[in-house]
Amino acid sequence: MPAVSGLLPFVVIGLTVGSVYGLAAVGLTLTFKTSGIFNFGHGALGAAAVYVYYLVASRLGVPWGPAVALTVLVAAPLLGLAFEWLARRVMSGSTETRVMATIGIVLFVQGAISLWGHYVFGRRGDQLGSLPGQVVRVGGVYVGVDQIIIVGLGVVATLALYVFLQRTRTGAAMRAVVDDPDLLDMTGRSQRRILRLTWALGITFVAVS
Repeated sequence: MPAVSGLLPFVVIGLTVGSVYGLAAVGLTLTFKTSGIFNFGHGALGAAAVYVYYLVASRLGVPWGPAVALTVLVAAPLLGLAFEWLARRVMSGSTETRVMATIGIVLFVQGAISLWGHYVFGRRGDQLGSLPGQVVRVGGVYVGVDQIIIVGLGVVATLALYVFLQRTRTGAAMRAVVDDPDLLDMTGRSQRRILRLTWALGITFVAVS
């Protein structure tokens, strides 16, 4: 039992970090399965979301809750629409073209942060909000409330997406984009709209992570 108790803190840390990576991975898998494009710039879009959050919270003085909402519910879907526009233009190209297009996003984001990062991150003394920092005791281990929220969010978001894909007509249409796009056209559903929704959801997941 002492050996097990000694491992529990590492299990908690692993679950927390794993939930963050899991959210990002869900978004990446979702966009890949529907468009056939492996987005090498997926992580860079997560960095862009952080950049937007700090810009809104630090420079514009928006409270952290609304700043997170603006980042996740507004900026992330807009980035998803922009990526859908890019994906549509390289989808019919060669594999090399698809890879280079997404890697170009990585370089663009890195360059933008290098050029303008000092404007956002160079200010000292910023008091940016975060998740609650309280600690509770669970099973003999002290666990942060923020860790519980992160793990819970990862589980709930993943299950919600699964139910959405399996139980709704729009979810079925998203799966049909991959399985049988011609049949989707026959139902009168627009492939473009479905792909836009898919990319918006995919980028929103990495923004949340």
